[in-house]
Amino acid sequence: MVRDVRICLLARLVLLSATVGCTPGSSSEVTIATETDLTATIEAPTTLTTGETMPLRFTLTNNADTQLYVLTWYTPLEGIAGKIFHVERNGEVLLYEGILATRAAPSPDDYVLLEPGAAASAQVDLATAYDFSQAGTYTIQFLSPKISHVARSEDEMATTLDDLGPVQIPANTVTVEIDSSEALPDRLRPEAAEEMVREYLHSQKPNLSPNFPLPLPELPVPEVWEHLPVQIFRVSDGPFAGETFLIGNETVLRLGTAVGGRGVTSMRVADLDQDGSAELLFTYSFGSGIHQSRIAMVAPAYAEDRVYEAETAYLGDVGLVKEDMSRVMVSVVESDEESQVLRYGETLGHLTIQPHEDEAKLVLEVAEDLPDDVRKDLIQTAGQDGEEAQSTLESYVNGQYAFTFRYPPAWSLEEEANLVKLSQGTLRLAIAFRRQDEDVPPPWTGMPAGDRESRGTMTFLSQEIEKTSLVYEGKVKLLTYNAQVGDLIFSIRLEDTVTADYAAIQIPEAAQSEADQIVASFESH
Repeated sequence: MVRDVRICLLARLVLLSATVGCTPGSSSEVTIATETDLTATIEAPTTLTTGETMPLRFTLTNNADTQLYVLTWYTPLEGIAGKIFHVERNGEVLLYEGILATRAAPSPDDYVLLEPGAAASAQVDLATAYDFSQAGTYTIQFLSPKISHVARSEDEMATTLDDLGPVQIPANTVTVEIDSSEALPDRLRPEAAEEMVREYLHSQKPNLSPNFPLPLPELPVPEVWEHLPVQIFRVSDGPFAGETFLIGNETVLRLGTAVGGRGVTSMRVADLDQDGSAELLFTYSFGSGIHQSRIAMVAPAYAEDRVYEAETAYLGDVGLVKEDMSRVMVSVVESDEESQVLRYGETLGHLTIQPHEDEAKLVLEVAEDLPDDVRKDLIQTAGQDGEEAQSTLESYVNGQYAFTFRYPPAWSLEEEANLVKLSQGTLRLAIAFRRQDEDVPPPWTGMPAGDRESRGTMTFLSQEIEKTSLVYEGKVKLLTYNAQVGDLIFSIRLEDTVTADYAAIQIPEAAQSEADQIVASFESH
């Protein structure tokens, strides 16, 4: 249903909208819409201090004598889902740091109905998309949407992206003066930071060569310095390339690990517990075989010398989206290597800080409506941070059949001809393999009672394979993975080989996740 909003009338401006085909290869024909009387007004505080939110109110008013349906895309009426403002600090343009929405065809729910004399308003926090952490004079201007549409009736609403085009919406400009809240300590020089990080690494790895390369540029994250204040440095080359370090109060902290991954992928400053002390939240990815992302925080109010990690991780890449200082979302992201842009997908949930044994506990509150094909890639970390998890994985190498995989040390390994068995407690993950022309008897015959259900697909040796479970009376009894890569055939299954009572068997979700990780870690060599 179209949203119907009626609010007070503001100043008058004239909107001239033009509908232009906007997909590649479309016609250059332009259709000029009927002129309409609309108002676009933005309002913001005239003065603030650093560390505060930047509330901005946007109002669009219909002054015509007919109703209008306005597409809310790329306006604050839908939130901030793209670069919809031009922001300058002391004359210098600020970069947009918010999400970039991807679009399907518009629907009637994407329009707002403005009756004659009515207006639609929305308030957003610009600090979630632009950096207002430094003192200065800020000018803010709303940018007319390049992909939009205006209709007089529901029948005229756009139904495809080809129906959309730029809509000119003149708007006022606001100026905000931001003063510094307090004096900050002197910043650490790069050479001093390098010396501190080098000393830290030697304390962790005493056998390191004393002169290993350690180029350590500082990451420009003004809000981190303004709120905490600490500095962030990232190694650009050498044996620790990609590793990120936080330095503050003579303390060095390593932020996750970059082994086999990208290291730190996103950072946000927030105050989740609203105690007046900021936390640094960050995500990082690691693992070339079992690639995953972790969510962590530095919270000086609880401890200045440690990193807190959420126990829920994701088999893929994620990023943080800050709605305001007390609410930060975690979303799946995909990297567009060509444009160097991260595309945000499903929202996994939001972060909270919970008391835990006189300490802080960072928790990912998983969204209730998260699709099953995304939820299946959430895993529990068993209290290990990324560096510990990566360094403690065992490796299996099969030279004859030219493949390797990695597995947690809690699983014991037994090798037979054309068969590897990984066991933990009552569970066994059996990995059978043979060449297409080999006459090898099957490692198992038959299938116990139950219904086969698909668990989606996963990547195995650079190809997509199906994951299947056997479910009986609502309990998962067996997992299977089958694949053929070239002339090599794999048959893999996870089952309980000890419990005698079949009705009592239930493969734990944690074991299912670990089996997925092991299978995903296969590499050819």
